Amino acid sequence: MDLADLEQKADEDVDDVQSDSSRAELGLRANALLVQLPNLCAYYADPRRNPLFMLGRHSITAAFGTRTIRHAVEYKWAKFGRMYFLQHLFRYALFLALFCVLTLTSLLDEPYDSSARGGIHSALEAMFLAASVYYFHYEVQQCRSERFFAYFHSIWNFLDLGGYSLAIVTSVLRFIGDVNPEHARSLEAVCAIVLWIKILAYARGFKNTGPFVRTLLQTLRPTGFFLVCLFTIVLGFSHAFYMLNRPSDFETSPGQLIYSEWDTVYRVYFAMIGEIAVDDLLRSINPGLSVTLMVIFSLLATIMMLNVLIALLNDVYQRVSLNVEDEWYMERCRIIMEIENTLGSKGANERWFPKWLHVLEPHIDAFAKSSSKDFAAAELSTTVQDIRLSNTKLVERADRTESKLDQLLAAQKK
Repeated sequence: MDLADLEQKADEDVDDVQSDSSRAELGLRANALLVQLPNLCAYYADPRRNPLFMLGRHSITAAFGTRTIRHAVEYKWAKFGRMYFLQHLFRYALFLALFCVLTLTSLLDEPYDSSARGGIHSALEAMFLAASVYYFHYEVQQCRSERFFAYFHSIWNFLDLGGYSLAIVTSVLRFIGDVNPEHARSLEAVCAIVLWIKILAYARGFKNTGPFVRTLLQTLRPTGFFLVCLFTIVLGFSHAFYMLNRPSDFETSPGQLIYSEWDTVYRVYFAMIGEIAVDDLLRSINPGLSVTLMVIFSLLATIMMLNVLIALLNDVYQRVSLNVEDEWYMERCRIIMEIENTLGSKGANERWFPKWLHVLEPHIDAFAKSSSKDFAAAELSTTVQDIRLSNTKLVERADRTESKLDQLLAAQKK
């Protein structure tokens, strides 16, 4: 049998699978389809060869609007993605709860000694340090698997590596105990922000919250240049106000300085939200110029720049909302790829990573008359079970189609 005959037989079998399921709908209200892209759901030791990984890395959103890619994402999520994702979420919730206990309760002031509370404090701190090291090692392993530049392509990986590094450092500092408490508390404050933001990374995996998180990220991304412009204006006016509030004889009377360099930056920034210290402006070496500059800054930054920001965010939000479902599928795909790239030997599981993907698609019209969404979902679940149990002919034909497609691929490589 030559190549042309193989192609014809494969096409006939694929058409038969689809036509049999469409013709009379198998009496089960679903179509059985074969995704005609081999190894789409396969495991790749090198993520750069994985088509799903590359689509997510390069943010090709349009691809995640296609049925083929969505079927592949949903299959991997159902097979292993959801299970590992929920396990990671549960472990991280315990990790965050442990961090809160160590930094928010009275244990923070307990010494590490042989007393009852001291022993509890030491045990919890040791558990937190071990968990931080484990998460840090997990991120390093993921970085080695995905390669350096691919790993840091995601903002979440920056937060993960930074957050777990800070967690290790703050835990060690608490163990040491003789470090400047102001420095330790400052690091703990930054660490707390990063660890809590990590919750949003897990929210990406759920259908109710994932699209919102993705929309939020896409909305904030184009504001980078705007923030640079705004910060430049703030620095310029801060410099001007510092010079106007610095006494001419500063070297001989430094106590007459109204506020320092950084105080000036803070005051100018808070002036954007209406907190203007008029008395300080009138105490400057040139009150008229100080008040005039503050009026100009209010018009430029508060009225013009902030309204431009609102318009920019609204425009970006409108554009992102049009493809929010595709964007969410891409985020879920990235989560799956992060999990898959750390599976190691489990990647040999053929049930999780088949060469060919078979899909059951429900007929929407067949369920339109259902009294409720829950009833329709239950009816569809029964339909899927019936197809799996009763239609052995379809399964045999699908297996035969796979075999012939494999022969086609082998023949084309020769």
